[in-house]
Amino acid sequence: MRAISNEGVQLIAKFEGYRSKAYKDAAGIWTIGYGHTGYVKFYGENVCADMTITKEQALELLKDDLSKAETEVNKYYSRYTWNQNEFDALVSFAFNVGSINQLTANGIRSRSVIAEKIVLYNKVGEKIVAGLTIRRETERELFLTAINNTSSKKVSSIKADCATTDSTFQVKVTAGALNIRNGPDTSYAIVGSIKDKGIYTIMKSENNWGYLKSGKGWICLDYTKKV
Repeated sequence: MRAISNEGVQLIAKFEGYRSKAYKDAAGIWTIGYGHTGYVKFYGENVCADMTITKEQALELLKDDLSKAETEVNKYYSRYTWNQNEFDALVSFAFNVGSINQLTANGIRSRSVIAEKIVLYNKVGEKIVAGLTIRRETERELFLTAINNTSSKKVSSIKADCATTDSTFQVKVTAGALNIRNGPDTSYAIVGSIKDKGIYTIMKSENNWGYLKSGKGWICLDYTKKV
C-alpha cells in the first residue's frame, strides 16, 4: 500500500488552485482552499461565507481530502503494485474524476492501456476542456515516468513540460516500423508502435528522442526527418 508523495500533493494543489476566502463553486457549494468543501477542522464548522484560511491550512485540508482518492488507488495495489509516480498520477486522477474503476476496467487493463486511456477523461459533457487536457497529459506523463536516479522527474516540472510548445516541430517517419516508448531511451518499456511513414508532431525532444503530441510516448528521432 502507498501514500501520495509531497510532490504529488503539490502537483494536485497546482491543478486545484488556492483560494484563501470561501466562495460558491459552479454548483453553489461553499468551497475554500484547494477545492475543499464541508467541514473545516480549524473552525469546527462547515465552509461558510467570509471564512478564510492560510495556504498551510489549505494544504492540510487537501491532504485529508486526498485520503479517499488514495484508498481508491490502493484498492488495486495488489494487482499492479504501483510505483510512486504511478500512484501519484492516479491519485490526482481519482481526486478529480472520483475513482479509477472505469480507467482500469476494475483491474483488468494493462498498464499501457491505462496510460493510453487517461487522456480521454478531458471533457465536461461532450466539450473538451483545455485545463483538463493539460491535467490528463501531465498525469499520464507522470504515470509513465520511470523511477530511477537518472531519469526520474520532479512532479512540478512535468506540468511545465506538458504546457510548453516552444520546441514543437514535425517529423516524417522514415522507418517501416518505429517503437513508441514511455521514456527517451531504449531502456524504457515499449508502449506502442508506428507502422506507417506518416508525419507526426513532436512536443519536445531529449537526447534525440521526441515526445509525440498525441501523448502516446517517445520515439527515436534517428528514424525520422524534420519536415
